[in-house]
Amino acid sequence: MARKTQISYVRSIVVVFVGVVLWHAITIRSPPKSSDTDVANIGDKFKNHINSNSFQEAKITRQGVLKRDRDTFFWSLFSDAFGSNPNTPYMYVTLPLFGFLLPSPMWNLKQNDAVVLISRLPPELDYFSFTTFALWIPKTRFPFGSLGDSLNNFNIKHTDDGLFALVVTANRHTYGLIEKSLVDSGIPSNAINAMAVPSSEKYGLFEGSTHFEIVMRLLRFKNQNEGDLFLKSNHPFYYITAKHKHDSALESTGYKSRVHPEEINEKLFEDQFAKHNEETLAKVLKALDNEHNNLNPMHFAPLHIKGLDCIQENTECLGDCPDAAYFGLNIQEASDSIKTLLLPTKNEFHLVTMVNHRQSNAAIYGSIAILKSSSEFISKTHMSKHIRATSIGITSFDFPEKERFVSWVFTRNPDHCKTLKERGIHGCSIITERQASLKSYITYCERIYLNPLTGTGPDHSTILSAKLFHIKLDSKQESFPNISFSQIRLPPSQDVVTFDGNERIRLLHIIKTGGESLQNYVDNEKSPRLDFSACRSAAMSSNNLKVEPATSKVCNALATFTSSALCGLNCECCADDIMGGSFHGTLLRSPRAHVVSLFSHCHSAHHGSWSRALGDVSLYAAEGILRMTEQACGSCCDEEGDPDWQSALERRLVTPEVPPLDSEEENKGQVTVISLHNTQSHALTCSKSRGSFGQHFKRIDGSIDEYTPSIDEALNSLNNFEWFGITDLFMPSLCLLHYQTNKTIPRQCDCNSPFRVEHDKPGALGYWKENRYKRKQVSELDPRVLALIDQRTTVDSILYSSALRLFLGRLRRVEEMAGVSLLKCVNWGKLYYVTEYIPNLWTGPDGLLKP
Repeated sequence: MARKTQISYVRSIVVVFVGVVLWHAITIRSPPKSSDTDVANIGDKFKNHINSNSFQEAKITRQGVLKRDRDTFFWSLFSDAFGSNPNTPYMYVTLPLFGFLLPSPMWNLKQNDAVVLISRLPPELDYFSFTTFALWIPKTRFPFGSLGDSLNNFNIKHTDDGLFALVVTANRHTYGLIEKSLVDSGIPSNAINAMAVPSSEKYGLFEGSTHFEIVMRLLRFKNQNEGDLFLKSNHPFYYITAKHKHDSALESTGYKSRVHPEEINEKLFEDQFAKHNEETLAKVLKALDNEHNNLNPMHFAPLHIKGLDCIQENTECLGDCPDAAYFGLNIQEASDSIKTLLLPTKNEFHLVTMVNHRQSNAAIYGSIAILKSSSEFISKTHMSKHIRATSIGITSFDFPEKERFVSWVFTRNPDHCKTLKERGIHGCSIITERQASLKSYITYCERIYLNPLTGTGPDHSTILSAKLFHIKLDSKQESFPNISFSQIRLPPSQDVVTFDGNERIRLLHIIKTGGESLQNYVDNEKSPRLDFSACRSAAMSSNNLKVEPATSKVCNALATFTSSALCGLNCECCADDIMGGSFHGTLLRSPRAHVVSLFSHCHSAHHGSWSRALGDVSLYAAEGILRMTEQACGSCCDEEGDPDWQSALERRLVTPEVPPLDSEEENKGQVTVISLHNTQSHALTCSKSRGSFGQHFKRIDGSIDEYTPSIDEALNSLNNFEWFGITDLFMPSLCLLHYQTNKTIPRQCDCNSPFRVEHDKPGALGYWKENRYKRKQVSELDPRVLALIDQRTTVDSILYSSALRLFLGRLRRVEEMAGVSLLKCVNWGKLYYVTEYIPNLWTGPDGLLKP
């Protein structure tokens, strides 16, 4: 019955989510106004001028905005697809799909029509560009080819205060009309940039419903706060329908020559580069105590890509940037096939050596990125079938500024990074299972952007491209510390409350502590059983709405709805709200592992994929509502949209969730969404009756939710739970639950039983493998990030330490009462490995290790 009720709740959530989408699509037709007052005013003048009765030859029929890809509902799923560069934020102009649906970055353009962007230069940064693409053509499908040179920070026309317009059209007469209207609206002709769409029949751009796209690339704002404001500035974009019958073509300029008589020829450094590679390889092999002879490098070869060539030849360009020179592995001019690589174990890695193109002044910057594929061989001319981007990439800005040559390691093993960084390797990147699985084929792309002398992509013939060494090491077995049961100093026995098998347990599911695994296990057992009634009742409670809101009504409404839904569906409530009855339970988790799991859950909601969304539709719906709530409350786990979970986590940890404020009154009403600050203690101390939204939110007000919960209140709350388990000892926790529920011990629990199964192994009680996304590991994090987590979880650490001792004391009491062995077969070395950072847990007067 509980499972059927839960399915009903899930369906309700999905229906609500779909309703929200349709309501947004159908009723919110007007795009947001630009936050740049000058741009907004000029846009209004332009719109009024074009649509005035005196202007008869063209009319604005659709309007959209310039928007960051990750901030666009639905289309954000494609932000990491194809060959996108993980180092470069992308924006694109959007128009309502089919004229009325959600904003879309792809739009059809008729031959006499035009689109116009009115904008201002972004704040100071190293590079930006606008590139116009033919994204989809009926006969070619997805050529994704550029239509000519990009508009970039070297060639863009603009006013002294940075205002400009970009006009894309194939029709000369239409361009003249728009130019006149723009000038009358406040944009002078010397700040109007034209992108002529080729009308030639050899491209066939107007033979069917070709869909176009304008992409903006940006790199390295000098002031990130100003950059963030620009990314959300919503500069206006207009579709203009021509009413005239003039068919004169606007001449297309195509691509400029990349050759310049004064450009830097990096091939002059070839001998020095070869010596650097030889010395670097020897240093790496010595550091890892390995001997390899005749390790020949793989060479990055030129990949000549021009969008108009792809369009003419019915091939694919995968979003070529005319400002870049591309190089890749296993590229042969006479062959269409590109062989990819495998990195199938943690005992091998790729060493990439490269020229610092920014230091040589051959380009404003270079980058190396990893792409993944489902196939061993990919087509040079039809890459979209097999190639996908990853979030793994580095740029010249990651390199030592004065170094001409750079070495970088890409590996699945964090130990490689630690060892090699200590020996002088410039950098190291971890390839996680989620980014590219052990079975994934991968390849590398070197992109080199913008020759400062020409304002175009660098000349391939003058570039000294990267090299790659595939290094395989001797296999080594990872092991936990060898700690035997005889070394453990157990806490004293603790009283255990038991029941007759008929009492259902009221579960407090603290998010990301294993509650879903617990529910899945209990659903298949006759005893114990869960009591969802308290969670349903708490979900329907609206005591928090009686508190006068200091935040926006939208934030309050969405936070209330989200928290109530998750409380009712999954018992993710506040401890105080499920009290009553006689049997209560919860789970607690090692704070570091909890923070990593909590953040990766939220981060995945911002960087989803089609397979993940289709694999769990209800989860995708819930994550969509979560993102809406974050936006409404001004609290986001991944404000920058960084696909790399490790760097995104570090940024979240160093950025205050609650900015320092001068007075208690200024804090009133502030809401944090999915806080990483002592979250488990918060779940034990929050309460709807005091105005809390729930455990997923903190209302920062001394009389509602304390930002740093009281450890005394958290421990007092924990003492109200007749049973609690430790996620890191999940199977022993279930053994304890069985005994407390009905005084039985499953045979897999007894250390002396031949049916004993080790925790985390198939056949163990509660064994469940997460397949929706790859679990992130604490061991992948840098020590400084771990220190930041520890600073955020001081209360949770004390709570966990106290709970673990109490839990072990209860298991000791069950051993005495039932005459079974439960503790001697605990993997004490593994438990030590994941919790040794907690102060005084293992050492000191009360430490778990004997002196």
